Amino acid sequence: MAAQHRRKGAEAAAVFRSIPELLPGTKELPGGLNNVQRDDFHLGWCARVKALEAAAE
Repeated sequence: MAAQHRRKGAEAAAVFRSIPELLPGTKELPGGLNNVQRDDFHLGWCARVKALEAAAE
């Protein structure tokens, strides 16, 4: 709602629609990964967050 008041509703909607694409499949959740895989998952997650932030600007 706050995004709509700041005239950023369309950008916020795009981010929320993309959230499912960012989540791993149920068999690939971080709890089921070894340490190397978990680190790789974290790096990918951080890169996606930065990309979303850049797209929202």
